[in-house]
Amino acid sequence: MEELPYEGFKIHPRGNPWNLGDPWTLDLAHEVFSYAEKRGLHILIHAGEDMFERPSLFEPLIKAYPRVTVQLAHCRPLAETLEMLEKHPNVVCDTAFVDTETQDKVRAAGFGERIRFGSDFPITHYLACHPDHDPTEEELTVFLLANKHK
Repeated sequence: MEELPYEGFKIHPRGNPWNLGDPWTLDLAHEVFSYAEKRGLHILIHAGEDMFERPSLFEPLIKAYPRVTVQLAHCRPLAETLEMLEKHPNVVCDTAFVDTETQDKVRAAGFGERIRFGSDFPITHYLACHPDHDPTEEELTVFLLANKHK
């Protein structure tokens, strides 16, 4: 990874289940966080409303690796994102699929300097091309593969 221009890892609990109650998965998570800490890399975590995507699932790792910047994508759920920002100075959030009202609430809570730009491209491109359609996973995969070099 050192010869590639990456700045970190993305963990997507919906795309790849991260059952941190499983010892093998927990060991893997510690390896990822440790690797990131030793090399100054960031970790972006897809955060969402359902029980498998909640930022609090990763709180023990965020706490154990305070030198790793952890970016909570989408500020979801907002109350939990704000709690994580309050408790952990190594946590930031991003603007991907976040409306201005939510961003304003993050700023009003005193965390404006910890908001990072996020676009979720190319997902946003798909939605712009198909505004009235909620794609299935298969449709989205076909679209992404067709546009991977654009």
